[in-house]
Amino acid sequence: MKNLSIIISTIAIVLATTSLIVSFKTPTSGVSGKAAVLTQADLTNLLNENPKIVVDAMEAYQVKQQEEAERAANEALEKYAEEINSTANVPFVGNPDAKVTVVEFFDFSCGYCIRLAPHLEKAIANNPDVKFVFKPLTFLGAMSVYKAKAALAANKQGKFLEFYSKAMGGDLGDESSIDAMAKEIGLDMDAYSKDMTSPEVQNALDEVSNLAQNIHVNGVPTLILNGKKINAYDADAIQQVIDEAK
Repeated sequence: MKNLSIIISTIAIVLATTSLIVSFKTPTSGVSGKAAVLTQADLTNLLNENPKIVVDAMEAYQVKQQEEAERAANEALEKYAEEINSTANVPFVGNPDAKVTVVEFFDFSCGYCIRLAPHLEKAIANNPDVKFVFKPLTFLGAMSVYKAKAALAANKQGKFLEFYSKAMGGDLGDESSIDAMAKEIGLDMDAYSKDMTSPEVQNALDEVSNLAQNIHVNGVPTLILNGKKINAYDADAIQQVIDEAK
């Protein structure tokens, strides 16, 4: 309803502007300089004869909405820059004091995130001087939650990247297969099980989720380099933006 009212208001502004233009161009009969006033019927006829007015108003509304969304997102990125780059309670690899920081918001069950993973791993291998921070989200249900908790548990044992690589590269459709993979990469399974159910791990996921909402992360994967969202989804494109930032 709010969007509809905004659209109607936009059309009204267009019509009012058109009416004003017409009024200046159409003096009333016998009264020099006095403007004619368009009636509602006149405006209806104007719309019927010029339907593009509505199309233009809709397009103007969409452009305005997009500009406002982009401005709000950029302001949020600036406001939460420290939290975005923070490695507190989340995995990271690379130089902790790096000049360049790449942050990935992702979901282990997201197909696009799975496609991106090997490209990101290549960027990690080629850029040991860059810090890569991983912020797991759980948009896609119970398995997303289980995998994210397992990943944070693996991180506590220094094996996040091994877990990430295998989880993104294999068919891990149930909890038992995830646990089997965790054992395969050499995790202490008692510590793993304890950490997965710990308040600390749950709090870490909650913090990532809240941050994602605050900075308008509406889809995954989302990559942020030094506080700016980037559209780079293959190794070459990621390397290019890293090189530009160095």
